[in-house]
Amino acid sequence: GPNLYLNQALGKWIAPSTRKWRQFYHPETNTGELHYDDKILRFENDPDDRAYILSLSGEAEAALTDTIPVTFVDVVDGKLKLKSRGPKLAEPPLQEHLSFIEALRSKGGEWMWKGLVLDEDPDWIIDALERGSLYCATDGSHNKKLAPLISGAAWVLFCSHSRKVMRGEFAEFSVAANSYRAEQLGMLALHLLLLTAEEYYQRSLTDANIFCDNKGTMQTFSKEHRRIPAGAKNNDILRVLRRIQTTSKLAHKLQHVKAHQDDNVPFRLLSLDAKLNFECDLRAKHAVQQAIADDASFRTTIYSLPLEQASRGPRPLLREKRSKK
Repeated sequence: GPNLYLNQALGKWIAPSTRKWRQFYHPETNTGELHYDDKILRFENDPDDRAYILSLSGEAEAALTDTIPVTFVDVVDGKLKLKSRGPKLAEPPLQEHLSFIEALRSKGGEWMWKGLVLDEDPDWIIDALERGSLYCATDGSHNKKLAPLISGAAWVLFCSHSRKVMRGEFAEFSVAANSYRAEQLGMLALHLLLLTAEEYYQRSLTDANIFCDNKGTMQTFSKEHRRIPAGAKNNDILRVLRRIQTTSKLAHKLQHVKAHQDDNVPFRLLSLDAKLNFECDLRAKHAVQQAIADDASFRTTIYSLPLEQASRGPRPLLREKRSKK
C-alpha cells in the first residue's frame, strides 16, 4: 500500500522474533525506550507537545514491562516521533535448568557419554581448577588384528585434594580407526568436558593438568586450527577442535606421560599421572573388547561427533575411503 504500509496488518506474534528489537513503547504511560547494548534511554511525553512526540528523560536502570515494538523517527533536540507500532512480542519459552550431564549431551555425540552416570553436578571441578589440583588423563586403544574398525578411548578427571573423580570410556566404529584416532578421541572428550564445565558454571577455566602418552596428539591439540584441509587426517576431530577453540581459550597444560611405566615399576610407586594413564589404558582396551562383544548394535550406531553439524555413519566413511583410492 501507500507509504510502505501493509494493506492488512499482521496478526499477533506466535513465536519469539529472530530480530533484536531496540525500539519499544509503553502505551499506558505514553513512554518510549531505545535499547542499546550497554544502556537504555527513556523518552516521555511533554504536555506541551503532541501526544506522539516523546522527549528524552534520561537513562533507565531497567526496561519497562508490557511494551510493544515500534518505529520511532528522530525529530529535533532529542525528541522522537512515534511512527508505527506492532503487537507485543511473543515471550520466549522458559528454559528448564539442565543438569551438567544433560548440557554435555545436548552438544550431540551421545555415544561418547553413553556409560557416564553422575549422581550430582561436578561442582568440584571448578574448585580443583582454582586450587590447581585437577588432573586429567586420557588414552586410546586399537587392536588392528581383532577389531581393525574400532577405536577405543578412556578419560579421567581427578582432584588430588578432594579425591573426587569422574571417568568414562567409549568406542567408535569407523574405517578411519587406528591408534592415533583413538588417542585423539580421548583428548577431544576431555576438551568437550572442560568446555561444558566452562559454559555450565559460566567461568573461564584454565590450567588443568592434562596428561597423554601420545606426543602427536598433544601437538595437534596445542595448535590453533583456523582452517582444516579436506584431506587432513581425522579432519572431523579437527573441525570440532576448531569450534571449541573459537568458543573458549581452554588454556590448559598438556603434558606428556610415559606409557606402560607399570612394566618396570610397582603400581604403588608410580606418580599420580602414571597411575591415571595406567587406568585409562586398561579401560580403553576394555571399551574395544566391549564393542566387539556388542557387535550388532555397535555397527548400527551413527557416530557423529559432538558439535558436528552433520552426522557421519559407517557407510559414508566407507564411500569416503574408496574415493581416495
